[in-house]
Amino acid sequence: MHDDETKMKLENIPDNFTFIADSFVTGRLDYCNTVLYGIAKTTIQRLQTVMNAAARLVGGLGKYDHVMPVLCDMLHWLPIQKQIELNVRVLAFDCVRGTCPSAAFAPHSL
Repeated sequence: MHDDETKMKLENIPDNFTFIADSFVTGRLDYCNTVLYGIAKTTIQRLQTVMNAAARLVGGLGKYDHVMPVLCDMLHWLPIQKQIELNVRVLAFDCVRGTCPSAAFAPHSL
């Protein structure tokens, strides 16, 4: 697909549809994903496939069209691996500052 065609498709995305995709997809993929740090690449790839499918749906892209322009430029989503790394770094930064959630260090009872 040509860049001009991609830009035209990105400009015509309804805001409500983007909001729904953002709420459902990233809400589920981003929730507690710091526990996925260090997990197998095959598992990360499965989650990335879900995110790519949502971006293709929102962007109206075909199976073989490049999805990164929609992910990064339109939806402002990071790839799954980068999201996990960012969340781990933010948690570590908060712990160094002393503002981390108390549940991060609370003893867990079964």
